[in-house]
Amino acid sequence: MMPLTLERPASTETIKQLDLETLLNYRHPHVIKRYQKDFKATPEVADALFADLMRFFYLGYRNRILVEQGLETDYVVAMYPPLLPIDDMWHTFILFTRDYAEFGQTYFGYFIHHQPNIDDAPIPDAEARLRKFLSLVYDELGEATFTRWFKAYC
Repeated sequence: MMPLTLERPASTETIKQLDLETLLNYRHPHVIKRYQKDFKATPEVADALFADLMRFFYLGYRNRILVEQGLETDYVVAMYPPLLPIDDMWHTFILFTRDYAEFGQTYFGYFIHHQPNIDDAPIPDAEARLRKFLSLVYDELGEATFTRWFKAYC
């Protein structure tokens, strides 16, 4: 499991109001094209994965909001094995550093850090964190995304 780092914003950061539909309308054609080239993906697959990356970012955003509102205690958004193609798209987006940084500031009000888990030790409370993550996916992104992302577990 590779956690997404969602730290409390610095005093100069302001978390912006954002809805999923707005985020799903964002596309970066160069990122999608680069992903197609690097991963031998069709335009349709690359575009769908880019949309899923936007969903994943939104999930991290919603998790952060819930923690800040005191409605959740933990940051539970992480990359689980079924989501690794989304992580590959994220890596591709990061290659476009200026655009990636501007995207985070424009849509979220903060830079979205990618902090991979490099520790081989088991993550404390991994099963409980996974349950919370799955619940967040279902509640925030709906049954269709939940089933598509985790069909192997359904």
